[in-house]
Amino acid sequence: MDFETALKLNRFGNRIEEQYGRWGHFTEENAKAVIKIADAEVGQGSKTVSLLSMAMVAFTWVNESSWAFSPMPNVNGKPLSPWNWDIGPFQLNLQWTTRIVWQGDFAAKGLDWKDVWGRSFFEEDGITPAAFNGDVVANGRCALRRMLADKRQPGPLGFADRETMQAVLYTGPKAQPARLRNWVKYGEGFKTFFEAYLQKEQE
Repeated sequence: MDFETALKLNRFGNRIEEQYGRWGHFTEENAKAVIKIADAEVGQGSKTVSLLSMAMVAFTWVNESSWAFSPMPNVNGKPLSPWNWDIGPFQLNLQWTTRIVWQGDFAAKGLDWKDVWGRSFFEEDGITPAAFNGDVVANGRCALRRMLADKRQPGPLGFADRETMQAVLYTGPKAQPARLRNWVKYGEGFKTFFEAYLQKEQE
């Protein structure tokens, strides 16, 4: 199914445009990048796992940077310290991500940090934060690894299932209630969209 037709299923395109359209728009380029990220991390072995991963990636991307490929970092009040920044389309926090990789929560094998974080943090003046200049797929693969690495039981944490827990806990505590509401509203829609859209890719 072509991109526009898949997006019209259950008025999904209109629904996400109403929610997020003032900040950015979901394009076929975004959809293709999401598929590349999920394929690189979970492959085509399980259709269910693949579609869930695509839904989590797409949902996280729109909530973190409104589909931007080269967003500015969130400097978290420290514009001269990239260690504290949220970086890239998936707004990965440099300090937190590096720490949990060192702790062994997930592996960074196969990821080039220059692609994940960008080639440079600053503009030529050395003090102005630069827009993301890395690779969206690498940034997204690292984000998906982080989400999938959380293997805790969702029930005791108040979640209905693991994918909901993984999608919601990606963000900080203050943003989690809104993230949960939006996942419930749009998570299934993203899965339906990608299932339909992939039928075209496989023809």
